[in-house]
Amino acid sequence: MSPHPAFDTHAVVFTAGLWGHTRPMCAFAARLVNARPNLVLSFMTIPAVIERSREEVSRFIALPEGVNFFNSNLEGVEDDFVKAYEALLAEDFPFPSIFVVEMSMPVAHGIVRARSKGITKVITWCPISLPFLVSSIKSLGDESIDSVYERLNAEALKEGKTYQELADDLYRKPLRGMVSNPIDLPQISDYELFPQEVEDAPFSPRGEVILSAIRGLLNCDGSLGVSSPIIEPETCDWVQSIFSKKGGAFFPIGPLMPAAASTAVGGTLKGEFAQAESESTDVSKFLERMHKEKGPNSVLYISFGSIWQPLQPPKFWAFLEVVVEKQIPFILTDLGSHPPLPAHLQAAVADGALGLLRKWVPQQFILSHPATGWFLTHCGVNGTLESLSAGVPMICWPLVYDQPALAMSVSNILQCGFELEEVRQGLGLKYRASTGKTPVGTVEAVKVEAAEVLTKAFSGAEGKAAREKVQEVAARLGKAWNSESEGTDEGYAAANLRKFIEMYLPIVG
Repeated sequence: MSPHPAFDTHAVVFTAGLWGHTRPMCAFAARLVNARPNLVLSFMTIPAVIERSREEVSRFIALPEGVNFFNSNLEGVEDDFVKAYEALLAEDFPFPSIFVVEMSMPVAHGIVRARSKGITKVITWCPISLPFLVSSIKSLGDESIDSVYERLNAEALKEGKTYQELADDLYRKPLRGMVSNPIDLPQISDYELFPQEVEDAPFSPRGEVILSAIRGLLNCDGSLGVSSPIIEPETCDWVQSIFSKKGGAFFPIGPLMPAAASTAVGGTLKGEFAQAESESTDVSKFLERMHKEKGPNSVLYISFGSIWQPLQPPKFWAFLEVVVEKQIPFILTDLGSHPPLPAHLQAAVADGALGLLRKWVPQQFILSHPATGWFLTHCGVNGTLESLSAGVPMICWPLVYDQPALAMSVSNILQCGFELEEVRQGLGLKYRASTGKTPVGTVEAVKVEAAEVLTKAFSGAEGKAAREKVQEVAARLGKAWNSESEGTDEGYAAANLRKFIEMYLPIVG
């Protein structure tokens, strides 16, 4: 088919459907369409989040002609994605100039490259924090990622094991307490990045996923990152140096969310409310009431994201018991498959007098509300950047992957909050070079630590200092998307998006 005459270039973006990875992709898609005239943008994802993605993009822009949403079919077998992508190529659009894909999806990389006609550039979407990823790359030494992949597959056949088992062992076996100085992090013992890893149990951050992410990052033409050089300056430079050697580039463009000034009801938050209006209305009323009764910065927001949850329920219940004892108002997102709250804690949220338990909440709105004082978080990159951007300090309960590194960054490097230590288990209970402490890990120790941290956070000098620090970071992040056309110095995110367009989607003529 001949391309539609109104469009001169085509960008395809693809996420596997995890909302924490998809939401910033929606923001990127909207900003890309807004910045590049005459662009067709095809958004591929799984059916479960297509409509939600459409709503999220609409928070930034009125959807123009040329923005399309497609079922990726990658929930099924590889052949399903091939059919979905070939159906997209058959549309009346220009042939894709770029394909932006999550770095943990190397299968999609290969399918697109095989059909690229030498035109389509594969751009890796990096939806995680960089220090953990860079540390994982460096741990491979001089061996290339492709060599590691081939070696593990060969060893699996020879030893009668699976590739997944050997990939886990690649990261589990070297954890012997060696002290290192990873960039953008404090000095750490090697096992500190695995706070919930229990020996003789499945490796909690799957080695296969880590290696897939590394393959995706290193075997592409360029990369877009959701993080920020304000938070991770040296690792951003390190990743950029990798791409510079092969003629590509790395573009950190976080934070990817509406400007803080637009998150009031009536602004772009309308779209966030629309995703679950009844829950959003309850949350808004609760925050307004607590702001009136308890004052500003009085509410603790508790969320472990859309897929994670505390791995030891009794420790979470112990922490929440202290919150209730101290009469700290809180909003808690539903913990999914987590066992239900004990009866005495259910009572705290039954009538909404002190706490509010909801399946879904408008997180950006909560973090921007003056009643919100602290955020108890697993430190996923999305929530962390949203909290930093809103000027809300954090109490960190990291679980796996990049979360422990982000927790150390928030608490130790940026000094924008506190990390909980007693919630660790397994290897996480060994001596920590970053803090000089050895956690005990009992439920009683969790209660003692919770009381200390909550006191510091809500009424102590250290909590006040953390709030001042996070507000300084928020002011810097708030300039990331400044535009020269608005009479200000161009922010790094706006500049990187402009450079990305110039490199991969140039306007001809």
